[in-house]
Amino acid sequence: MKLSRVYASMDELRKDDIDADVLITGSDQVWRFSGNQEFIPARFLDFGRDSARRISYAASMEKPHYTDEQKEKVKGWLSRFQGISLREESARDYIEKITGFSAQRVLDPVFLPDRAEWERIAIPPKEGEPYILCYQVQRCERMQEVVDTLKKRTGYKTIAVLPESKKYIKTDVSRFDVSPEEFLGLYQNASVVVTGSFHGTAFGYLFGKPTYSVVRSESASRITELAALFGLNDFCIGMNAAIPPVERYDSSAVYQKIAAERKRSLLFLSNHLLTGNL
Repeated sequence: MKLSRVYASMDELRKDDIDADVLITGSDQVWRFSGNQEFIPARFLDFGRDSARRISYAASMEKPHYTDEQKEKVKGWLSRFQGISLREESARDYIEKITGFSAQRVLDPVFLPDRAEWERIAIPPKEGEPYILCYQVQRCERMQEVVDTLKKRTGYKTIAVLPESKKYIKTDVSRFDVSPEEFLGLYQNASVVVTGSFHGTAFGYLFGKPTYSVVRSESASRITELAALFGLNDFCIGMNAAIPPVERYDSSAVYQKIAAERKRSLLFLSNHLLTGNL
């Protein structure tokens, strides 16, 4: 990847005469106000030449609850944008209401390459037998019950991919350190996926695997909205929800919906990047 130099402050970033025709911001929680306060304006593209085209692609936020002061800042920053898109419908609706600017919902960038493109860089795992892949980034009380239930129903081996040196869940195999290529290979060859992650859910859908998303109430909306978009509400497992049988998962119907949504999302990008107005 061609990368810019490192900027130590917003003042440095604003003073640099960045030679760019387009500035794009996105996606995962990029419009939150928590974290490093210094660079929040950068997430809203408050830098660069006035002549640069500014768009957001699949921007999302931690929670759609800005203070009045934050709302005014966001409205000012987004007034310089030529195109605004968000990942969640709730976020799109919120941004439209507080700014008055038109916004569109699009897919997370992980969906833009199709399955074949991801498969080209995947490295198959050594396991040859069917397995349930568990991908968890935070502790969730119900994850173990869902995994154990599906293992009992299917008889499949269980493999956990853990992003930290914390074992959140008991499985037959635990992987603490996998490369991106190995991560994709584990998804490609899984028989079932159980995850508490948004992108863990997304890759399950992309690879056509029966995907069970176990959600906690405080972080559920981005996953539940994704599941609803593809008609998979029943496979989004809350604290008291039933665990549907694997056979009810219609991967072909899901992939048709992904293809349609991908087309819409790419149209947003082409409309703003290939118009000849740069």
